[in-house]
Amino acid sequence: MNGHKQRGITFISLVIIFAVAAFFFLTGLKLFPGYNEFYSVKSAMEGLSKEADIGTMTRKQMWNGLYKRFDINAVNTPTYDDLYVEYNKTTKMREISVYYEYRVPLFGNVDAVMVFDAPIEVPAG
Repeated sequence: MNGHKQRGITFISLVIIFAVAAFFFLTGLKLFPGYNEFYSVKSAMEGLSKEADIGTMTRKQMWNGLYKRFDINAVNTPTYDDLYVEYNKTTKMREISVYYEYRVPLFGNVDAVMVFDAPIEVPAG
């Protein structure tokens, strides 16, 4: 015996590290489409805010404008019921928001639920 201790990582430790890394990688792959869709929703909301008559549009007209943009970008999750339009009396602005949940199965009976909100403020007309 020369008195040197072995150093380094064992095979079992390496397998555990790989399993944890693989879990987070696969979870990220499953969550990515939800975030990608949200960025498309935000882009559609920004496009809607640049409409000339946005301040006088009805909720249905707003949804039709959003739906066209959603159709182009293959956005499927938000529905008409997820569109909220409110008038803020203090700022005299219309607050338009798409608030929705995106649910994705992870493994077995475990799901990930992501809640997204894409608000904009536009001058009331």
